[in-house]
Amino acid sequence: MKKLSLTITVFTVMFLIASCGSGSDSKNDDNNQNQSSAVCSYGEYECHGDDSYFCGYSGDDLIWMQSQACENGCDISTGKCNSGSNGNNDNPNKDNGGDTDNDSEEDNSSDVSSSWKDPDTNLIWTSLKSNGYKGFSWDEAVSYCENLDEDGHSDWRLPNIDESRTLIINCALTATGGSCKVSENCLSAEECYSTDCNGCPNNNENHSKIEDTMPFWTSSTTSDVTNLVWYVEFVSAAIGRLDKSHHESPVRCVRNAE
Repeated sequence: MKKLSLTITVFTVMFLIASCGSGSDSKNDDNNQNQSSAVCSYGEYECHGDDSYFCGYSGDDLIWMQSQACENGCDISTGKCNSGSNGNNDNPNKDNGGDTDNDSEEDNSSDVSSSWKDPDTNLIWTSLKSNGYKGFSWDEAVSYCENLDEDGHSDWRLPNIDESRTLIINCALTATGGSCKVSENCLSAEECYSTDCNGCPNNNENHSKIEDTMPFWTSSTTSDVTNLVWYVEFVSAAIGRLDKSHHESPVRCVRNAE
C-alpha cells in the first residue's frame, strides 16, 4: 500500500512539473507571436527591393506600405530613394495627364514639383516633392502649411478631415458621404468613430485620387481627447486617430482655387 502511495505521489509531481513547463512554453509562444506581430515602428522608412516603404497605420495595425517606386534604386541607409529617383507619388497629376482645367501654375503634367487642382472640389493640393516626403509632428505640419510658399501662393493650410476625405476613392465607407461618421461636424473619438472608419483594406484598389499610400495629418482634433488628431491613410482608405505629440506623418497642404 505504501509502495502504491509513493508511486502515485511521484506521478503527481511529474505531472505538475510537465504542466508548468507546458505553460511556460505557451507563454513563450505568445510572447514570440506578439513580437512577430510588431511589423515595424511608425514613421520608419525601409527599402523593399528597389522601392521605398513607409511604416504606417492600416486601421489600428502598423504595416509597411509603399512610399515610392524608386527609378534609381533605394538607399538602404535611409530607406528612401536615391537622389534623382522620382517615385510614383511624385507626380500628383499622373492620373489626369495634366488636366486642362487646371490653372497654369497648377498644371503639373511635366513638373512634378507643382501642385494639383481637384476638378471635383476646386481644392488645390501641394506636391510632396517640396518637403521630400518628410515626416512632421502635428504642430510642425500646421506651421509648415501656414508658412509654405509654393507655385507663387502662400495661402496654404493643413486640410481638415472633410477636405482630406475628398481625396478618397474606391471605398464608399470613408469617401465623402460614407457611413464613417467622422467629419467637421462629428469629431468625437467615442461617438463618431466606428469600424466603418477602418475603410476597405481588402479590396486591392487604389484609394487616393493622387496615388498617396501613406497616412496624412488633418487639422481636425478629436473633440473629446485634445491630444488626438484625425488622419487619413490611403492604403486602405482608413480614418483614424494619432497622438499629435508622439507621431510623425507626411503633409499635403491645401488651398482654395481662386
